[in-house]
Amino acid sequence: MTPIRDLDRYLAEWLEEGPDRAPDGPIEESIAHARRSPRRPDPFAIFRGDAMDRSGLVIGLRLAALAALLAIILAGLAIAGSGGFRNGNGLSLVPTSASPTTPPATAVARPSPASPSPASPSPASPSPTLCPEIVPQSLLGAWSVFITGTEQTSGAGAPPGTWVMTFTACRVQLANVGMTPLPWQTPAFSSTQLTLPPDPTCAYQIGAPSSGIYRFNVTATTLTFTKVSDSCPGRAITLSAHPWHRQSQS
Repeated sequence: MTPIRDLDRYLAEWLEEGPDRAPDGPIEESIAHARRSPRRPDPFAIFRGDAMDRSGLVIGLRLAALAALLAIILAGLAIAGSGGFRNGNGLSLVPTSASPTTPPATAVARPSPASPSPASPSPASPSPTLCPEIVPQSLLGAWSVFITGTEQTSGAGAPPGTWVMTFTACRVQLANVGMTPLPWQTPAFSSTQLTLPPDPTCAYQIGAPSSGIYRFNVTATTLTFTKVSDSCPGRAITLSAHPWHRQSQS
């Protein structure tokens, strides 16, 4: 064997048995530098490839995360696109082939029965002014009379003082000035005759309580009553002892 061939063999053997690891000093310095200068966390690191990572599991997880993000974006776009076709109650609206025509500007608006005007009275509590008009127009308003106390008959009479009788469209009330008014009552009329309901609380009742029936005559300023029948003597004296004089007219 020649010396040249021996040299080639020695060089080949040396290259094959060359160094298989780096010196310890540079490696330790690199590790120390990495610890002194840590990198900030990357929120998108999962989507970035690693040239040194050959793990199939890591690649599968990245693809799954990317697919999930794409599905979320598509779902958001679908919801946003369908939002314009829902009404305030969340019910889907079915589009019609033709939109309803707009009523002409001269159309008369009619109030809806389901939404009455705030000024309309409630059926459960009707206003007194809307009751049936059973009182003659000539009696509407307030009338007054003065009872002296000398009008008593057989010990029965009305408390003395000024009495006021007030008629509305369907009710009547008697009141002694300075005392608690008597309850409102619903009268009945027939031609020139007035009928008042029985008064069970009346003192010195004559027999069973009965209605008070009176004929009346009215002018512009005076009102007179003539008793036909009444079981309450005090009411009969108050109404028929003297003419009543108009105080106001409604």
